[in-house]
Amino acid sequence: MITVTVGLFPDFFGRLLINPAVAVLGRGSEMHYSLWHGLTPALMMSLVTIGIGVVLYISVDKLRIWFKSIKTKINPNYFYDRGLELLISGSTRLTDWYMTGFLRDYVVYIIGAFIVIVGSTFLLKVDSIVGWSFGAVNLYEVILALLFVTAIITIVRTSSRIVGVLALGVVGFVVSTFWVIFRAPDLALTQLIVESISLILYLLVFQRLPRFIKDIEARGKKIVDAVVATGFGLTIAGLALAAHGTRLYKPISDYYIANSLDLAGGTNVVNVTLVDFRGLDTMGEITVLSIAAMSVYALIKLRKKDAK
Repeated sequence: MITVTVGLFPDFFGRLLINPAVAVLGRGSEMHYSLWHGLTPALMMSLVTIGIGVVLYISVDKLRIWFKSIKTKINPNYFYDRGLELLISGSTRLTDWYMTGFLRDYVVYIIGAFIVIVGSTFLLKVDSIVGWSFGAVNLYEVILALLFVTAIITIVRTSSRIVGVLALGVVGFVVSTFWVIFRAPDLALTQLIVESISLILYLLVFQRLPRFIKDIEARGKKIVDAVVATGFGLTIAGLALAAHGTRLYKPISDYYIANSLDLAGGTNVVNVTLVDFRGLDTMGEITVLSIAAMSVYALIKLRKKDAK
């Protein structure tokens, strides 16, 4: 029904698609839709296919008699039945192989597929889609990055739950420091509060957690995990750098700077953006902080009751 409707009114639907195409491509786009495009290769292929189907339909009785006259087991039905059996047995073996019941394996499959599809496409198209734009890297940024990596390695390698939690807190605080360096005080403040509350939550529930048992995996699985994690990190880093260096439109910050005083009555662009232009987003952040604070309060109250 949709195909018939679009075919009868091609110009109307063509005009609907122009604006989205321009928005995606970042440049002008020409589209030409019509009900008749002439004798194109696609039309000729369709006519040949229909013609072959008509001939086979007319000759079906003769073909059936001819196939029955062939005294052999090797016939189209044999190939069809045998192929169906192989498809079912192969699908069963494949399903038994990858449906292990372990979340770790499923995450490896998903992230591995992402690396192969997205990462390979990025490597093949990187020269045509990316305009690299790197800023200067300061020494303190390198030190923070090394501290970040060290904390992550500690989380992976430690056999102590409390050391892992503290290292996880270090990761969050380093990210907050980067937000301060990049002049995003609202994000830095939000993450600092959430990281602090999360750390307190972990410390409060330690005595209720089961005994820590280090997950022991085979060396082969650890190597696969390391390769997948490294590939995923490099892919995401490349995409982030590419997105940062690719500019199809003017930065939206120019709009906030030009209109903060006229539309919102404020000269502090950051405050105006948080309160007026992105008020709902700020309300969401406040909601997150409030829920985290209430959770900590509830845990503290429960702890006091248990102590009595």
